[in-house]
Amino acid sequence: MTAKVSVCIAVYNVEKFIEQCVRSLFEQTLEDLEYIFVDDCSSDRSIDIMLQVLEEYPLRKNQVKLIRHNINKGVAKTRCDAIHAATGEYIIHCDPDDWVEHDMYETMYQKAKENDVDIVYCGYESYKSEIEQIPGAFFEVSTPREYLNTIFDGRLASLCNVLCRKEIMENSQVNCPSDIIMQEDLLINSLMLPFCKSISYVNHVFYHYRKHATSASHSMKMLKQAMCYKYIADVNENNPLLYTDTLNNYKAFVLITSLAAGISGAEFKKLYPDVQMNIMNTRLKKEQKLLLTLARHCYWLSRVIYIVVHNLRKIKI
Repeated sequence: MTAKVSVCIAVYNVEKFIEQCVRSLFEQTLEDLEYIFVDDCSSDRSIDIMLQVLEEYPLRKNQVKLIRHNINKGVAKTRCDAIHAATGEYIIHCDPDDWVEHDMYETMYQKAKENDVDIVYCGYESYKSEIEQIPGAFFEVSTPREYLNTIFDGRLASLCNVLCRKEIMENSQVNCPSDIIMQEDLLINSLMLPFCKSISYVNHVFYHYRKHATSASHSMKMLKQAMCYKYIADVNENNPLLYTDTLNNYKAFVLITSLAAGISGAEFKKLYPDVQMNIMNTRLKKEQKLLLTLARHCYWLSRVIYIVVHNLRKIKI
């Protein structure tokens, strides 16, 4: 019997948080679920903890699929492997360090069936720590085009609050390169939404996202981030749903990230010259626009200014 919803969970070294996550999943009010856990070579007890908790929910045992990678593939490929293994009528993701409300999937599935839509999304909120909560602003959209442009502008969560009909995933042939380490949610959404005909929403906070501090100042990591962002921008060059202004704003984001990463001046000049010429028309911060304008004429000076300002901010002067 086909499950109503497949929940995809990409697991990597989250032993501190995974118990809360899987309890919230196994205690869902929707009975017809499929859980796809993909272990991306975790070196801690994440999977052991999941299996121990599963023992307390015997009715869920036959609904759990566990896939183990032989090599670490990264979160993007792990998400895609989970998607390809899913057999449910609808597919949704859950990060193993987050948690969900117990009636999330039943409510969203009922909404999808009642409205006969390809996608249903819901509200979410973020947590920087156990005590610091960041309310998630809810953006109501009614078309796939509105949804994609909104998430490209960074105003919606990506995959974990999105219930998508399985056929949409299959038709879009969703896949991610192994070197995509950031914003794979945005990439997957951009690949599948052109195949989506209808969308609806549930105006309720069901998903709880735990934000972690990252050391993104490391030059090699910044360079990898810049490469990810550029890949996403290039893949979406001819996306029929993206407005030109939205894509140009994202390209401007690629430019400032590339400058921060320290790519060569020659490489920078080749990167979206049309956007560089019109950088003041983008939605970057004023100081970022000025840095990129300077970089067109004197790249090394722009880099020096960026490094000085960045270091001053780190030591809070």
